[in-house]
Amino acid sequence: SAAWTAAGKTAAVIARRLLAALCLAGCPALAGAYFDVGTSHTAGPDNYLSNAFYGTAASETGFYLSPSYEVSESSGTALTRSYAGKIGYDQDLFGASAEGSVSPRQGLGDYAAYSVGGEFIFHFGPGRARKKETGGWRGSLGMGGLFTRHIEYIPAVGARAASDNVVKQTDIVTIGGLEGLGLDLDLEYRRSLYDKVIPSRPRAALLAQARGANPAVFGFPTYSMSAQLAYESLPVVVPFVGYSYTAYKVEQAPAKTYSAGMSVEVKMVELRASYELYDGGAGSPKRSYFGFGSTLRF
Repeated sequence: SAAWTAAGKTAAVIARRLLAALCLAGCPALAGAYFDVGTSHTAGPDNYLSNAFYGTAASETGFYLSPSYEVSESSGTALTRSYAGKIGYDQDLFGASAEGSVSPRQGLGDYAAYSVGGEFIFHFGPGRARKKETGGWRGSLGMGGLFTRHIEYIPAVGARAASDNVVKQTDIVTIGGLEGLGLDLDLEYRRSLYDKVIPSRPRAALLAQARGANPAVFGFPTYSMSAQLAYESLPVVVPFVGYSYTAYKVEQAPAKTYSAGMSVEVKMVELRASYELYDGGAGSPKRSYFGFGSTLRF
């Protein structure tokens, strides 16, 4: 309807202004900052390709600002672009951040999304200082929330007029971490709530991603769990493994993702490579995704 279309355009304007506000708000706090810039690329079945570009500016006082841009497509999905920004503050005892993202409708694409959120995290343990050379172990525990507006543009078919299907999603996120003995463990649990009953049909309205795998998966997540473990005591090389599990609200089997990879850091340059195996369940064929990326630190 015209009303929902206008609402979607308004949401897009608000989200873009939020990203601009995050950038402007972070600039005064980043005097004397150091910077990272990088790219990541993922390829998989059905000509799937995702390219991401990102940067981080951080100060010695703990403030940081991270804008990013990602574009992805495959044989079965339309080109999708996403603009995101995050501003935060992290110090020895706690950290806090706010973020926003915009995935505008692309050409003849039938989907768009706008989101805002934030998180708060506490650090504890004898090694809780941000600089790892202080030694000891460090634990982290926090919570966050993400509010997303999904819009599916449904074209006119026969006597049925064109319409917009809008779904509002609220994610409640619990995060935790533990560093020590050369290991770095990150955990996340995410519970998703919706403002309406999700219809049981073969194709759900929104385009969701299994965390870590990056394949386009049609479905409304109910909850997800993920874990990643890295070993940081080797010279230059940091290997890591990961696992995620996502359950869906519609009649769809849970999805699992298994990942492994490593990063290599030499002076100002960090290179990363990863392999991810996506299991959609219900006897569907497993799908392999390969990723690589690089970061330049100033």
